[in-house]
Amino acid sequence: MAVFIGCLAQERACAEAPATPAGEGQDIAAVSVATNAVDETPEPASPASSNLIWGLKWGNGLEYKLGSGQRVSRLTALHPEAEIEPYHGKVGLKLHLDAARHKTGSGLQEIPDDAGLRRARLYTTGNFFLRVPVFYKVEIEMANNDFYVRETYLSLATIPYLQRVKFGFFKAPMTMEGYTGSGDTLFLERAAPVEAFGPGIMFGIQASGNAADKDMSWALGWFGDGGQNDVSEGSRSLTRAIGRLTWLPVYDIDGDQTVLIHFGGSAQYMYATEGSVQYRSRPENYFAPRLLDTGRLDAREAAFLGLEFAAERGPLSLHSEFLQASVHEEDDANPLFHGFYVAGSWLLTGESRPYNRYSGTFGRVIPRRKFSLRERTFGAWELVARLSHLDLNSKDVAGGEMQLGTIGVNGYLTSRLRVMVDYTLGRVDHGENNGDLRTLEGRLQYEF
Repeated sequence: MAVFIGCLAQERACAEAPATPAGEGQDIAAVSVATNAVDETPEPASPASSNLIWGLKWGNGLEYKLGSGQRVSRLTALHPEAEIEPYHGKVGLKLHLDAARHKTGSGLQEIPDDAGLRRARLYTTGNFFLRVPVFYKVEIEMANNDFYVRETYLSLATIPYLQRVKFGFFKAPMTMEGYTGSGDTLFLERAAPVEAFGPGIMFGIQASGNAADKDMSWALGWFGDGGQNDVSEGSRSLTRAIGRLTWLPVYDIDGDQTVLIHFGGSAQYMYATEGSVQYRSRPENYFAPRLLDTGRLDAREAAFLGLEFAAERGPLSLHSEFLQASVHEEDDANPLFHGFYVAGSWLLTGESRPYNRYSGTFGRVIPRRKFSLRERTFGAWELVARLSHLDLNSKDVAGGEMQLGTIGVNGYLTSRLRVMVDYTLGRVDHGENNGDLRTLEGRLQYEF
């Protein structure tokens, strides 16, 4: 049993926890409030006092607590319906080490082989009580020999009518794959159309919630320009309204086996008196340049619509999205761009991919048996495949067209350690830069 340092009260188990742990791209307020159970040992009774409650332990990251017995007792008396805890949270780390080898032909520009840190992020998340439960997150990323602030926000839970309200810098609720955490995706990189149209990390305010039976989730926010984004479209100086709605007509869990059907949709409206719209994408490989790019389009308005479908039956799952964007240019050309992908997954070791009903996204696979040579267990292993298409040619805009096919293998050695290998064949048509592309990519991923 983990031992806390100092006077640390045991946490109580929650009545119901979501199917996946809180992470990037999920509605973390609801998840975090429900999943802080550490030990089912009853908390010993103690008189109201100003005794300091603090502690550190190594669990799912470096977990910490800080508060006073007097404050906890006072808030418990004022809010007897709530489970009041001291300030508590964790410090976590995300490390993704990637390598890629490229081969191009038929006139496509040469892409050099490369390797390095794809992601190196340090973050802290936690909860405290201030009339309502509050969740916070602060995330720092090291990229290109510099440091950037990524997701940094406060999220308030149990708000009347609105349920949960979030404000700060965070991922906008647009597309199923775009809203999924970077450590939980099927492939090393998101599909080309998701990168082309996705807004990435933005500054905004968002309300979100669920139906009473959690068969529906919704999110609606108002956003401005965001911070540093390595994978996103390049529009600037636009005010955006972004919303997403999901529905689960079928959902059943038998042990660790899940059967579900997911439908969803997201929409975005962008407006500015002076601004530019730009859609761009790499060939699903972070070390490659953006081979498709509309350039900056002078536009006051642009709209986006995305449709989602997913199905899962035990170890088999299917994911698909169709995305379309229209731009109202100053010269009334009004180009229309689109893309889609279809992806499948087969977990050879029998696990089901977890589904988070709070956010309407799929989460990280937890192996039934972690990798151990002594016990002759090898974690969870998964075969994946994806076809994607992106067309950024329309009217007077020649942004290019790209088709990609990818097969891959994912190995979940533990709940924190994953290895990935993807092989991609593609075709790019963009002006004089036309040709075939082959890419072999690998990743060693460690997160806590």
